[in-house]
Amino acid sequence: MKVLFQTSGERDCQLIVNLVESERQGRETFSTLWKAANHFLNIRPIYIGSLREDPCLTQSVRKQQPVMLLHPECLASHTFRELAGRLLQETPGMCAMWEGRGKMGVPCESPTNALMNEERRAG
Repeated sequence: MKVLFQTSGERDCQLIVNLVESERQGRETFSTLWKAANHFLNIRPIYIGSLREDPCLTQSVRKQQPVMLLHPECLASHTFRELAGRLLQETPGMCAMWEGRGKMGVPCESPTNALMNEERRAG
């Protein structure tokens, strides 16, 4: 957050808290971060969700493969789908923003369709 703010002046920030044991821990961690960001940077981040600890995620990092392809049914994959869906629903301009980054003319896909299309292209 600090680097984003210092380099671009960007104050809009959405956070996903990583490697938590529970949703409660994710919210508590976010609360602490929110207080610090508000106090020191005058930024009020928005809580998107949390990603729980998952051995499948660690394994996919070690193998340098996306967890959603290596372990599509694990907790981390389900959480990524849920968070992506939430982001797309809560941020109507997300598709337009994506298209503005060199993807013009490409229809915005749901996270599930994007994953399936990626799997088709890979194999």
